[in-house]
Amino acid sequence: MNYEQLNDKFGDYLDKSMTMLKEVGLIDLLPDNVNCFLYEKYRGRTIAQAVNYIGTDRWEMRFCIKHFETWVKENNELEILDTMLHEFCHMMHGGFGHGKQWLEYVGKINEKFNMNIQRLG
Repeated sequence: MNYEQLNDKFGDYLDKSMTMLKEVGLIDLLPDNVNCFLYEKYRGRTIAQAVNYIGTDRWEMRFCIKHFETWVKENNELEILDTMLHEFCHMMHGGFGHGKQWLEYVGKINEKFNMNIQRLG
């Protein structure tokens, strides 16, 4: 699968994640300035990361292209959505880290969609 095809799939999964966040009433808690992309520089276990530029409302979701490509080939939609939603919950107000507010956000998603989003994959 080439980069353009992977990027198209990535966009499809982002859309599905947004729909899920809307269904649980969390979509409005995301900041307006979010950039999500496949990232080639991760090594080892890092799958994805929500990055905030301190002092701004600018956020990025960096998703490891190698993990994403593997999960697409395996048709592992659950791992992809789990990871995206996990990172989006970090971007919501009070969701930094894996504290009480983050747990509340993922709890709503887990309950609605019978998922098991956790602190670590």
